[in-house]
Amino acid sequence: AVAIFTAKQRLAFCNTAYRQLWGLDPAFLDQEPTDSAILERLRAERKLPEQADFRQWRNQLFEAYRALEPREHWWHLPDGRTLRVVTTPNPEGGVTYVFDDVTKQLELERRYDALIRVQGETLDNLAEAVAVFGSDGRLRLFNPAFTGMWRISPALLADRPHIENVIELCRPLY
Repeated sequence: AVAIFTAKQRLAFCNTAYRQLWGLDPAFLDQEPTDSAILERLRAERKLPEQADFRQWRNQLFEAYRALEPREHWWHLPDGRTLRVVTTPNPEGGVTYVFDDVTKQLELERRYDALIRVQGETLDNLAEAVAVFGSDGRLRLFNPAFTGMWRISPALLADRPHIENVIELCRPLY
């Protein structure tokens, strides 16, 4: 979703994704409202992140109009979505906002991290020695039974060595 504001902080352009993201009335957007008016409407509709001091939060966001470099913000919305917001100052004094809904991506990362934790805990509690190597030949997972059986310090495996290096570490007991 993209919205472009002029140096006078008035909406100059927004795409359909922006309208849909916020559920804003096209007639309202066609009036070229100010950045502040849009934020106030979104706040009234409880679509923006909750802020202890909304005025200060808004003023910090509006620093983009005077900035020289793009800035990234993370907004955790009341409806559970998470947006990555990039504000890019325009040479003429305006600002371009790019909103990226990263909710699904973050959920997938959380699930993946949870799966890896469960997998690691399962491996750690196995009595059998286990070492898993990736298609690139590098160690991906190992358990305490593996390091105990081969008398290898876990620190030596922390950098995910190649299988050839692991074989060399195991060779004294082989």
